[in-house]
Amino acid sequence: MKYLLILTFIFTNLIAELPPKVYQEWKANANEVLEIKVLDVKTKTKNNLKHIYVTAKVFKIFRSKSHLKRGSIIKIYYTKRAKKSPLILGPSEPITLKKEHIYKAYLKKDKSNTYTIVAGGESFE
Repeated sequence: MKYLLILTFIFTNLIAELPPKVYQEWKANANEVLEIKVLDVKTKTKNNLKHIYVTAKVFKIFRSKSHLKRGSIIKIYYTKRAKKSPLILGPSEPITLKKEHIYKAYLKKDKSNTYTIVAGGESFE
């Protein structure tokens, strides 16, 4: 019985994550592929959901459908679960960005001129 529980736990974790090909496709289709420096990060947790608000400066542009320029200041908003749970299906969780760090970001612009992630846990490198 103990082994059955262990196998069930392992199997559940294996099928919970999306295949790498999905993330590669999302990144290839991202409207905005940027190198950013994080200027500020604010978080708010509500109902087991961590809301993350980031202000960042664009350092390098690999692709920008919203015509960003080097030096632009952008706002990024995304959410992640506040508590980790291996039993939830779907894309991996994004990291919480750190102030003064530089990341490659895969984003899209929404109607409120805020940028959001497009590749789940692989939206930032």
